[in-house]
Amino acid sequence: MTADVKAMLDRVITDVFNGEFVTKDVTSDDPTWIHGVEVVSRTRSDRAVRIRAGRVWMDAFIPELGVGAAHVDEDGDVVYQEEELTKLCRALRAYLEGGGHMRRRRRLFGRGSTSELAIEVDGYEWHFGRRSWIWAREV
Repeated sequence: MTADVKAMLDRVITDVFNGEFVTKDVTSDDPTWIHGVEVVSRTRSDRAVRIRAGRVWMDAFIPELGVGAAHVDEDGDVVYQEEELTKLCRALRAYLEGGGHMRRRRRLFGRGSTSELAIEVDGYEWHFGRRSWIWAREV
């Protein structure tokens, strides 16, 4: 990972979570691993999130629920990537503060339903799922 992507992730984490949460780097000796950060609420230790960023994609995972969201952008627009990462982190902050609700929705293919976490923040609705990771949509 280049220093600029790591710097962007560190900058957004600092801005959005501003010391009110416990953060730690999630790293690996594996050269294919993307830089990541784990954020845990100081008031709700049962809630944690993992955020990873790379040159063309970023993702988030909520371990206790087993749900996440991912975004791919091959344009290389650093300003756009930072804006998208900031939106993602604000949604995750809302979750860490107790926001969001689990809901069931019908599967697109096949029978049955699947669970997802829905969070609305800053005019965007997020759906964090197990197999269907949906990025934010304007409300």
